[in-house]
Amino acid sequence: SRAQKLLKEMERYRSEGMDDMKPNVFIYTNVMEAWIASRQPDSLDKVEAILEHMIEQSNAGDRDSAPNTTTFNVVLKAIRHSSHPEMHDKAEQVLNCMKKTGVKPNIITYNTFMGACARVEGNEETRRRAFSLVLAAFSELQAIGMRPDGYTWPAIWQACQCHLDINADLPKINSLFDITVKNGAFNELLFNSVRGFLPPSYLQKKLNRKDDVRTLTVHDLPAEWTRNVKLGRVKDPTKKKSKA
Repeated sequence: SRAQKLLKEMERYRSEGMDDMKPNVFIYTNVMEAWIASRQPDSLDKVEAILEHMIEQSNAGDRDSAPNTTTFNVVLKAIRHSSHPEMHDKAEQVLNCMKKTGVKPNIITYNTFMGACARVEGNEETRRRAFSLVLAAFSELQAIGMRPDGYTWPAIWQACQCHLDINADLPKINSLFDITVKNGAFNELLFNSVRGFLPPSYLQKKLNRKDDVRTLTVHDLPAEWTRNVKLGRVKDPTKKKSKA
């Protein structure tokens, strides 16, 4: 890629002692983004190689090459967009590396990590391990005082939908549902996600209503369910758009 060629040129300048032209964390991270955007089969390998090189340069004394939070988030993004069969393990390794190097995760880190775990395929054991990593990440971000945002809950429920069975894992699903309600986290994105996974009868029981829950919007939910999210305006179905 062009970005990779430019990076090689800058690395050559470094080797020739032209430190004012050497790559820094921003250059490395942008090249990672370029590899992800290229959608090449080996994009993840390229991104991981860049991260390894950055850490080596940093350990050798070049602090300008030290990966930051954004860098690690981009690596997690590369994992999430890959087809690696064990992306949950890959993501866990990156998160552990991040902590080991003293870089603090942010909410984007955890959201991207959980998103990668949610996309894992494989046998039941693999999927259950992936889901356990999602729950561990959620517990961790809460333990350090970080507040889930509008993308955290959909990521958790995506993992729930992909890795749990509505019948066999009903106690876990009930527990997660209650926690979500307690946090007042139901925005439109989350409600549509949950509604696509849970059977209508489940939501009818939770909402104590008998009408078709598939016609409901987030504005029809109890205030407790949505108290910590911003809801858009309620659309008036009787109001027609004016023609220009």
